[in-house]
Amino acid sequence: NLLTKKLNDYAAYSLMCRVVTRLWDDARLAHVLECMYAGPDRPFSNQRSELVESRSIIHPRSPSIDIDVSRVEYVHSFNACAIGSFKDQFDLTGDASESGERSIALYELPSYCNHSCLPSAHVVFFGDALVIRAAHALKAGEEVTNPYFTEENAADNNLTYAEALKVGWGFTCKCEVCSAKQVDGPEMLARREELLQSLKANPPKAQAKTILSEIENSYKKAHWDNIPVKRDLAFAYRTMATVVYSTRHTSNATFLRRGIEYLIKCIQADGIFV
Repeated sequence: NLLTKKLNDYAAYSLMCRVVTRLWDDARLAHVLECMYAGPDRPFSNQRSELVESRSIIHPRSPSIDIDVSRVEYVHSFNACAIGSFKDQFDLTGDASESGERSIALYELPSYCNHSCLPSAHVVFFGDALVIRAAHALKAGEEVTNPYFTEENAADNNLTYAEALKVGWGFTCKCEVCSAKQVDGPEMLARREELLQSLKANPPKAQAKTILSEIENSYKKAHWDNIPVKRDLAFAYRTMATVVYSTRHTSNATFLRRGIEYLIKCIQADGIFV
């Protein structure tokens, strides 16, 4: 990965090989890659033209165009999406796939969307079909933006959200969400992380509720009042939904209803209007 300077996994390597192979076979796709963002030092075309017929391959060992493999790698670094199943994204049982394997792909139209810590939309997968859903009622002319990643994604790489932005995107964010975290201070952020780790350990339900209450109270500050995205709180609600659902009796709808209520709060804390 030319951003993180780390070796990618097999899925990333395989995707880049597939892209180069497609370019070799069909030169028309070169313009598609030229329109995709490849970093601040690599200009891209903002004029999306119609694909034209490419000339036939002269020889299987001779591509019909010069392929810029470096650009392919940068396009991949900035735009590749890890494909998650619909079940894994909304599963409450804790049985989502943990094989460690993943699938990734490049999607042309979604790559044209900017990213934001306060996104106006979110990505959902149905199989390998990527769907962008509005987080709230969009006004005419309002930009469609997607999240960079989640706090959980950053934690998977042993990074804070701010550190992951710096490593993966090369800048220090000063938006409303990131500024509010700065106001919270390192002690509060560390305490929230400690509480989240305690929730992940699957404590007794009464203790889990106490932990959740402390996380909720930590956001009851004036600088958080008008900010809809509270990612640590969203993760806490999702964890509580998993705890409640995993202990329910199949004949008792109360447990299922309570789990759904936590999940709705999780969606709202992630900035999605319900």
